[in-house]
Amino acid sequence: MEQWYTVYTKPNRESLAEENLQRQEIRTYLPLTREKRRRRGKWLDCIVPMFSRYLFVHMDVSVQSTASIRSTVGVSNLVRFSGEPASVPEELIELLRSRTDTATGLIDIGRPQFQPGQKVIVMEGPFKDICGIFQHSNGEHRAMILLDLLGRKNSVAIDSDLLMGAV
Repeated sequence: MEQWYTVYTKPNRESLAEENLQRQEIRTYLPLTREKRRRRGKWLDCIVPMFSRYLFVHMDVSVQSTASIRSTVGVSNLVRFSGEPASVPEELIELLRSRTDTATGLIDIGRPQFQPGQKVIVMEGPFKDICGIFQHSNGEHRAMILLDLLGRKNSVAIDSDLLMGAV
């Protein structure tokens, strides 16, 4: 019976592994998402695998040999538990596919949403490592936070991608 299995790939070779598995007529699924990454001091929107170093294959391991998967360029190995290939529930794959945007083919995992009054830490820029209190969103990519600067509470607008929730 055909099931979904997880393939562990070589670092940054998910797309190469997927392409080579498809050439062998193995059905694959590589969920992709958009993520902000810092390169050369600038934030860029990058399309990356949702699960770094993993992709899914649909096959019948009782009929098809897994040796061809292990020897595929870009693949490290098939994920196994107790020596047996670990199957992935069909429902999980369907859930991921249902969250895929049909126009872009990407899964939107959303931006972290902060609640008013929540403590946040600034991760980059002139206010790096300063704790503040989230006040409200100010547009799609901006947030208003309250920072204690020079002994006074100051309301500052900052890029929401630079914030992380504090404990």
